[in-house]
Amino acid sequence: MTTRGMPAAWMSALVAALVVAVTAAGVAIAGATASSGSSSVVLARAVVSDDVEIDTKPIKLTTDEPFEIVTQTVTFQPQGTSGWHGHPGPVFVIVKSGTITVYDETCVPRRYTAGQGFMEGPEPAVVRNEGTTVSENVATLLVPTGSPARSDAPSPCPGIS
Repeated sequence: MTTRGMPAAWMSALVAALVVAVTAAGVAIAGATASSGSSSVVLARAVVSDDVEIDTKPIKLTTDEPFEIVTQTVTFQPQGTSGWHGHPGPVFVIVKSGTITVYDETCVPRRYTAGQGFMEGPEPAVVRNEGTTVSENVATLLVPTGSPARSDAPSPCPGIS
């Protein structure tokens, strides 16, 4: 028996591969940590369709495809967390008020206070407000056009969610 010219054995193998892929995706999603006590508001989003080539020391940026710039405010309540996640491009973050702690796959905390900045990228990270006051942040993301700005990830650090 064939389905549209595909032998039954191939069809069975394709279905089995799809089941494995969907199950693996479900496990990855199930292992993701949820955000809580945090909220974000997109202030502006725009497509840059021109190629960009900037080479000024110490900054170098080159693009050859359209991308989006997304600017948002991110507020963390005391004990709030972003959940483990990654981004498809660079994220520039300014801590406007309060203190936040960032963990990456090394599980080492890095603390940032008002007036400081940091960057995120595709590697899994979690941003937490481990303090007692609200933390306000401004984030600017460079994202491939049409891509989600964030993808959830499981925690690589036991006990840090």
